[in-house]
Amino acid sequence: MIVAAAVVALAFVSFLAYRALAWSRAVPIVAVVRFDNETGDASLSRFADTLTDIVTAQLTTVSAGRFGVIGNAAILRRPRQERDLRTIASSLNAGFIVLGQVQRDQQRVRVLAHLIRMPEQTHLNVSRTEDVDVGRVLSDPPLAETDAIAGRIARAFGKTLSDPASRDSRVAATR
Repeated sequence: MIVAAAVVALAFVSFLAYRALAWSRAVPIVAVVRFDNETGDASLSRFADTLTDIVTAQLTTVSAGRFGVIGNAAILRRPRQERDLRTIASSLNAGFIVLGQVQRDQQRVRVLAHLIRMPEQTHLNVSRTEDVDVGRVLSDPPLAETDAIAGRIARAFGKTLSDPASRDSRVAATR
């Protein structure tokens, strides 16, 4: 009786491991790297960090199971000069990386986000949001503006990631 229970338990664990491995191979992984505050203005760091978190959340929502999203791994929070995209991709088994920057002049903020296919580091999509009022971004909390920008990024990148031809580097290379 104990042997039969052990065989059933082992079979069940093996089945779960097989399903997890099959899912990880079938569903591409997207790693969202901390958005860089390139403004020199420390007050915009909170905006950049919040934007990173909301892009991660909204990408997860639009994925509908077609791709996985990783946004809180320590390797994704490192400063720009300490990042290596290939190391990030291999350590997280990510086929795609989202990089972002926050830039500004006197009155406006620009947000750039790049969807990059790994390992070849091909840009698949770039989202650019211009003319964001600095006052709105610096308000406490800047959630409405951040949600709107993150939503545009997530929808654009979600559409690209849902296209099987964009996900497969072999197909895209022959286009």
